[in-house]
Amino acid sequence: MQTVAATSSPLPTLQTPQAGPRFVIMCLVTLPPLIAALAGSGLPRLFSAAIFGAFVALLPATLYLKRGAYYLAVASAILLFASLMTLPLESTTFSVDRWSTLVMFLLALTAIGKAVPAPAPR
Repeated sequence: MQTVAATSSPLPTLQTPQAGPRFVIMCLVTLPPLIAALAGSGLPRLFSAAIFGAFVALLPATLYLKRGAYYLAVASAILLFASLMTLPLESTTFSVDRWSTLVMFLLALTAIGKAVPAPAPR
């Protein structure tokens, strides 16, 4: 019978992503569209619910996928443009959705900058 020595190589461990405060801020940015969706009615309610759903679906991807930050940046830019085109300018929902998508877009851009590895020196 062969035994394994205690000095053999250890099993590989899973690397947990280093999220930092950016992930917490991103989670907090998803809350205003949820509140606007719960308080609104009609098209603004549906649009705020879509923004909340897109952010909640793509936010974990920014931690575990390298391209997740790209997806979140593209989705928030599309939602920002759509909110500028469809929602009435005087509504509270417009202000909430505009600012939350703009902040999420900027945070996704910073996540892209952190995820891209530095080029190797020659």
